[in-house]
Amino acid sequence: MNYWHRHKNFFLVVLIAAVFFIGTSSFNYLTQEPGYVKWSSPDETANYFFARQYAQTGQLAFFDRAGVVGDFLLMPRSVRNDFGWLKPVSFLGIILIYGSLGAALGVGIIPYLTPFFAAIGLVIFYLLVRKLFSERVGLWSAAILASFPVYIYYTVRSMFHNVLFLVLLLIGIYLAVLALGRKEENRRRFLEFRLPVWYWFELGASLAAGIFFGLALITRTSEILWLGPALFFTWIFYARRFGVAKTLLLLSGAVLPLLAV
Repeated sequence: MNYWHRHKNFFLVVLIAAVFFIGTSSFNYLTQEPGYVKWSSPDETANYFFARQYAQTGQLAFFDRAGVVGDFLLMPRSVRNDFGWLKPVSFLGIILIYGSLGAALGVGIIPYLTPFFAAIGLVIFYLLVRKLFSERVGLWSAAILASFPVYIYYTVRSMFHNVLFLVLLLIGIYLAVLALGRKEENRRRFLEFRLPVWYWFELGASLAAGIFFGLALITRTSEILWLGPALFFTWIFYARRFGVAKTLLLLSGAVLPLLAV
């Protein structure tokens, strides 16, 4: 009972996330026919097609004879035609991430990955706000996000990049906050020149934060216009607490996903 009382808000958020996942997933489940997947926009159609293509073949291009007959001018919207090879023109993050998961778990899960990540995002948002403010604020923040119309809309339209980008960014921010540690602990570590066990956890969190920042950037690369300066100026305020080692690990982690594209 004491354990439940201490963590009841967390379990409530998990319940909210589960209901959110079931509710948003039901749109694709109820509107799709067996063996046929249809989407409401050309961008979603292209993202799903190439994610499935990558999951099944490991390739991001598809040869279409009609493109050759049409003098390389015939192609669907949101796709480019390179001498008969159809290639995506959108950001590659969602295609690579969903395609990789589809290859491991089956292409049938691809339409439901955005609702899954969106549900995870609710839990991460709660944990982040709880750490920065309080349990109550975190609980209400997660509940409000779960009922936010834009969040629901772009979760249901599950082959858009928006929600995946937001969730990956939230995970990166949360891990970066964990990597900061507590100010008094950092001071003691500096004075005593010790590296306790929890410091290695902070190093790992720094690397993981960088990886998720990198994944967010390949999902919506154009967001670097505001995300880059925002992260840089935030780092300036916490540079002493973050330190050189964790900064280098974060930057190294951010580069890894960029190498995939």
